[in-house]
Amino acid sequence: MSWKGTTKAFGRLPQRIATKTGLRTETKDLRFDDIQTRFTEMTKQTEKLHDDAKKFRDGVSNMLNHQANFADLLVELYNPITSEEASDGVVTRRTKTPAQAMKATEEYAKLMSEVRDTILAELDSIDRRIIMPATEFLDVIKLIKKTVTKREHKKVDYDRYQNSVKKLKDKKDKSLSEEKQLHKYEDQLERATQEYDHYNELLKKELPLFFEYRVEFIEPIFECFYHMQLRIYGLLFEQFEQLAELGYFDFESDIIDGFDKKIVDAREQLEDITLFKRSKQNKKQDESSRKQSSIRESARTGSSGQVPTYSKDHIEEDDEPPAYTPTPVRAQPPPPPPVSRKPKPVRYVVALYDYDATADGDLSFRKDDKIELIKRTPDVNDWWTGKLNGVTGVFPGNYVAEL
Repeated sequence: MSWKGTTKAFGRLPQRIATKTGLRTETKDLRFDDIQTRFTEMTKQTEKLHDDAKKFRDGVSNMLNHQANFADLLVELYNPITSEEASDGVVTRRTKTPAQAMKATEEYAKLMSEVRDTILAELDSIDRRIIMPATEFLDVIKLIKKTVTKREHKKVDYDRYQNSVKKLKDKKDKSLSEEKQLHKYEDQLERATQEYDHYNELLKKELPLFFEYRVEFIEPIFECFYHMQLRIYGLLFEQFEQLAELGYFDFESDIIDGFDKKIVDAREQLEDITLFKRSKQNKKQDESSRKQSSIRESARTGSSGQVPTYSKDHIEEDDEPPAYTPTPVRAQPPPPPPVSRKPKPVRYVVALYDYDATADGDLSFRKDDKIELIKRTPDVNDWWTGKLNGVTGVFPGNYVAEL
């Protein structure tokens, strides 16, 4: 703000304070107040339209990117997990994915990638046909706001000069300086009246026209937005319809019922896995240990919750310690003669993956570690016992390969 503008602002400050506190009156124009209320509401709605259009653009873009990433992750999760190549050159497949499920997943990832690339190009038209016109419309509103602000300043000048003239006219005995000041205020009041009437009548005349023109602005944006959404959702429908033609998805049964049935079957299969059983056993042991600790704590503290104490006053003088009978000392038996046994051959396995212990007694190792095999079962999905770096523990058999 320039020095001239700052001076005017300080000159208007007393009038603004006096008006807000009720010490002075201000000019009211009910018709303009109604128009200004409508203008303020239209400004808020236009700003919201501008912001929501940007959010829609960013939201669709994020949805497409996350959708494509989700499809890629599904492909990685559905891919069979294989072990490292063993010494005999055979690669053991640990998990198998049904061919139909693998094909559906790969097709889904391919279609989602195509949808993302196609629709992201369509989103550029949102900037050109919605966001940019809304920005231009807001620029026009800013210019009108400046005129509204100027009209408000002229109204304050009009009110303060009018109050000053009225105050001096009501004074009976005026000095020469007061007479000169009265003429000065009358000239300023006349100029302020002309300026205030100019801006006030201008806004009352042209703002209603501006309200009518807003329809010309909104109609093409609304029509464009409708066709863009139709285009985006149509592309999504076409791609998903191709995916439905694979025959992998069940569209006949209810979605929730189908999910509940599949999750029950998965849990039943999960209960047959030794890892899952061992996890449940560990939980039961932990619960049992907590219960036993609670029982011992209750027995120690008694029903009152306090630890019982004893003093010498509770021991009578006639009480004697129990008789002590020494245990007869016997000669140390001779050690048994050494038995000659053939040393048991040491077997080793190599780690195919990293494994971090999940419970006490587990053996942690890194990929390619050479582990001494102490005990194993015929089932590779069972827990085996091994030794590494002087530490003995159990580990999943399907994480290693025998040497």
